[in-house]
Amino acid sequence: MSIIILSAHTEQDYLWRAVELKITRYLVKPYDKNTLIKALEDVSMELIGHTPMFQITVTCKYDFCKKTVFHTEGELAHLSKSESRLLEYFLKRPNQTVTYEQLFDYMWEFEQPSKEALKSIVKELRKKIDKNFIKNLYGVGYLCEI
Repeated sequence: MSIIILSAHTEQDYLWRAVELKITRYLVKPYDKNTLIKALEDVSMELIGHTPMFQITVTCKYDFCKKTVFHTEGELAHLSKSESRLLEYFLKRPNQTVTYEQLFDYMWEFEQPSKEALKSIVKELRKKIDKNFIKNLYGVGYLCEI
């Protein structure tokens, strides 16, 4: 069993009791989102015993933990943070129209969105996966065909 404890306590008594539970992680508040995500990834790795992979195309798989794309020809493509974030958003919505507004809200929560930046990320994903993987829907957004 995997246990993650989220706590505001940093006293030694609490930590020793947590260790006795054979916890996977002890996160002290406030913790950042990336720390929690890493802890959850570690727990998922323990539970399934291997790296989760997603078949994107006939010749291409995505490794969720390593943020890399594997091609059957042996080619390996590392994705940037923005590329992996966008790809994972598309993979959660296969064969669905995703509007520019949805992508702006997701990719740039608190920043000024940029259509040119989004186009650049999509262009890089197409290079690393398949040029026909993401379809442009003029004036609307994109469609990821899986």
